[in-house]
Amino acid sequence: IAEDKNHNLWISLYGAGVAKYDGKQFSYFNESDGLLSNSVRKIVYSTENECLILATETGLCLYDGRHFKSFTRNDSKFKFQITGINNYNGKCLVTSSRHGVYQLTVASKNINNSTLDSLFYAKISYSSFSDKNLYYAGDAEHSLIIRDLVSNKQTQIPSPITWDFASSGEALFLA
Repeated sequence: IAEDKNHNLWISLYGAGVAKYDGKQFSYFNESDGLLSNSVRKIVYSTENECLILATETGLCLYDGRHFKSFTRNDSKFKFQITGINNYNGKCLVTSSRHGVYQLTVASKNINNSTLDSLFYAKISYSSFSDKNLYYAGDAEHSLIIRDLVSNKQTQIPSPITWDFASSGEALFLA
């Protein structure tokens, strides 16, 4: 669930697209409206770029309230599943399950002028989180990956599969 600048709530209806609740009624958006995939995993509202960022089973999708813009890859036998959307020092980091971590850039708050550039490879990642200079990912090898985004040093710690992260500011919680 994400809230946009107009206080609309956006809800993933995994398999049926997304719903927008304006406080009075629901509106629905799916593939026939331009959404990349009806299977939306995560929704984040970017106040900086004034758009929704939607992580789907087949790629990344942006929505500015009027238009959708999609990023996908067709150069692999694996789907371009997006499993994480994180902010790091004003940058938007996008984690894919098998293709690594990318940086999303939206120029001049115009989703048509947006790019998705590869930053580094990460193993099969089910979830991600960034805090301060650290990037965390839960991977398929039952590990927690911790990467320092300044030095690019990476540590791998044995861990159960991590599906989600939360932080209290002092502690990191894994689920």
